[in-house]
Amino acid sequence: MFSYVVLDAIGAADANSDGLVDVTELAGFVDSNVPNVSYDAFRMRQIPQMKIVGSNYPLLNRTTVAGGQRAKHEHSREADTCRHRRGGSEG
Repeated sequence: MFSYVVLDAIGAADANSDGLVDVTELAGFVDSNVPNVSYDAFRMRQIPQMKIVGSNYPLLNRTTVAGGQRAKHEHSREADTCRHRRGGSEG
C-alpha cells in the first residue's frame, strides 16, 4: 500500500500547486491516503508513522512541455539528477 500511494503522490501531492512536491507534501499525501487505500483493499487500515527532522526541500519538479502536454520528467535537486522518458526510452 505504501509504495502504491508514494507512486501516486508523484502526480498528485503538490498541495500548494507550485509545480514541486516537497518532503512535507509527500508525507501529508501518504498520511492521508494510505489508511483509505488499505481499507478499500483489505478492510484494514494501515496507519503510516512519520517523524520529519530537518529542512523541507523539493523532491521533484513537474514540467510542462510545448503543446501543453505534461512531460514525464522527474528531477531530484538533492542528487542533482534528471530523468526524462519519451517514447518508452530513458535518456
